[in-house]
Amino acid sequence: MNNHLIKILIADDDVNFRLVLTDIIKDLGYKSQQAVDGVDALEKLSITDFDLLLLDLTMPRMGGMDVLERLKEKKRTPEVIVVTSHATIRNAVEATKFGAFDFVAREEVEERLPVSIRNALNKRRLESENIKLKQETDSTPELLGESQPMQRLRQEIRKVALLNSTILIEGASGSGKELVAREIHVNSRLNESPLVTVNCSALPDTLVESELFGHVKGAFTNATSNKKGKFEIANDGTIFLDEIGDMSPGAQAKLLRVLETGDIQKVGATQPINVSVRVIAATNKNLAQEVSNRIFREDLYHRLNVIKIIVPALKDHQEDIPLLCRYFLKKYSRQNLIPQKMLTREALKELQSYSWPGNIRELRNLMERIAIMSTSETIDVWELHQWWNHATPKLIPYEDISSDLTLEDARRHFEAHYIRHILNKCSGNITKSAQRLSLNRSYLHEKIRELGI
Repeated sequence: MNNHLIKILIADDDVNFRLVLTDIIKDLGYKSQQAVDGVDALEKLSITDFDLLLLDLTMPRMGGMDVLERLKEKKRTPEVIVVTSHATIRNAVEATKFGAFDFVAREEVEERLPVSIRNALNKRRLESENIKLKQETDSTPELLGESQPMQRLRQEIRKVALLNSTILIEGASGSGKELVAREIHVNSRLNESPLVTVNCSALPDTLVESELFGHVKGAFTNATSNKKGKFEIANDGTIFLDEIGDMSPGAQAKLLRVLETGDIQKVGATQPINVSVRVIAATNKNLAQEVSNRIFREDLYHRLNVIKIIVPALKDHQEDIPLLCRYFLKKYSRQNLIPQKMLTREALKELQSYSWPGNIRELRNLMERIAIMSTSETIDVWELHQWWNHATPKLIPYEDISSDLTLEDARRHFEAHYIRHILNKCSGNITKSAQRLSLNRSYLHEKIRELGI
């Protein structure tokens, strides 16, 4: 949560005390607005989404308790800290019942309020992260494919989803390992809890402990507040350790200790915290081979390799390519509000004859490019080659050309495809293409416009 984006509203009828609160907020690096009473506060809250409300209890027109009661009716409300001179236990209990995060007496604001503000904003940040994670999980499309490998994969997911065991997912890059992890989580008993994803290859040794396990205020330079790590955020839920094979040796040792004991040690803390987290790890490497090469810890490998799921590469279920192409073309056409494209049978055959080293990610990117860039609603082989860098253009056998074309249409059809083929060979360079075709540059430009290339 960036400090300059945080919005704090002060609701108090005492102008001098409002200035005191404004200075405290400014010293913390935040900006604030002021409301003179409860009615004014509700009006400002209806216009702007504030992150935090500092609320007095006794104000003209409408007091703080009435404001809290009104806020209970709204879906999106700020965290509320009651700051008042009427600091009784009864008022504190009642304010908490109505949803206040904290209750601070006026005479204690210099000492207690900064800590309370940081804690309230940290709570709001964590709630926002959990909402985002839940939305990402809920929006995840199911695994597509009717081939035997994909049916077998879905059966394995259903079988292991209800277990609490650690799962290792292996598969080539781009094959859909994260999607498999999300499917396991969605079908598990923990689906109401967060699924927290960690990219292990992006964790440097200097930050791995703080990111995974959290830190306490003052643990190191710039540690200005307590921070929860990924394991604590995922408590009673699932953590997905993606690209576990790229984790550094130092990070592997720290992770092993957590998997064996369930205890995490925050940086700078004196006592460990026990967490209950289901672990799903994924890698595009052969971890058994990495262990033999002394790159990956053998004890960590055995701790992760309780249940193994292997995600098939796209080349192993190419019969699913037409289904995947239709899905992606439909998806990206809808997203960009453009007419949906279709692939001819010959274009689909061409796609199915390719080895797809980038797997489904490579196919998805190609379909997105075609959906957005192509001006043709029907994508034939030659149109496909125009947007597909890995394809090797080849002439269409004469028996595959429609017999409904006139000779003139067939000539134009061939010219368009052949010129496009040469342009692809020359990386779009008009001068080189004209030389290859033995044409004048200006005539080639005219042909390109005439044929709509």
